[in-house]
Amino acid sequence: VLNLTPCVLPVIPIKVLTLSQHAGTPGRTLYLGCWMALGVIAFWLAIGLPVAFLSSVTDPSRVFGIWWITLGIGVIIAVMGVGIMGAFTISLPQKVYFINPKADSAKGSFVFGIMTAVLGLPCFGFVAGALLAGTATLSPAVIMVIFGSMGVGMALPYFIMAFNPKLVEKIPRTGPASELVKQVMGLLLLAASMYFIGAGIGALLKSDPVKAAALPAWVK
Repeated sequence: VLNLTPCVLPVIPIKVLTLSQHAGTPGRTLYLGCWMALGVIAFWLAIGLPVAFLSSVTDPSRVFGIWWITLGIGVIIAVMGVGIMGAFTISLPQKVYFINPKADSAKGSFVFGIMTAVLGLPCFGFVAGALLAGTATLSPAVIMVIFGSMGVGMALPYFIMAFNPKLVEKIPRTGPASELVKQVMGLLLLAASMYFIGAGIGALLKSDPVKAAALPAWVK
C-alpha cells in the first residue's frame, strides 16, 4: 500500500527503467532487481532492529501496565496520523538527494534499493514512526516479521518489474487516488492511537474504580 503514496508511485517506473538500462539484458535486469529488492527489505529490517532489541531487554507484557508509556505511544501514533494526512511534512537533508549509487552491480543495486526506500520517507515515514511506537509492546520476533513484511511489500513491485520491465507501462499515474491512500492510512493510525490512549487512561485510573467506571466506552 505504501507504494501507492505520492512520494513512491511516480518513482517506481524511473527506478525500474534505470535498473534495466544498467543491466542491458533481461537476465541481468532480474539479477540486479533481486539485489535492489533486498536493499529495500534491508532498510525496513534496519528500522525494526532497535525496537526489537529494546523489546528483548524489557517485558512487553508489562508495558500496558505503565500508563504514561502506553499513553505516550498513543500520542506518537496520533501525531503520525495527522502528519500523513497533511498537517505537517517530513523533510530530508538536501545532501541525501545527491546520493546516487550506480545500479550496475550487485552492491550498487543493493544500495540503490536502500536509497529508494530512504527517499520515500517524506510520505511513509509517518507509518514507520507509528510502527516504531506501536510495536514496542510486541516480542522481538514479531517486530522483525512486521518490519520484514513491510520491506517485502515495498520491494515486490521492483522484483516483479525487473522480471518483466514492460509492466512499467501498467503502473497507474499518481493523483487524487494517491492522496486518498494517505488519508485512509491517517485514519487507521488515528484509530490505533485511540486504542493505546484508551489503554493508558485505563491503566492510570485502574486504582480508582469509580472514575474507571465513568470512562467512555472506547477507553474501556
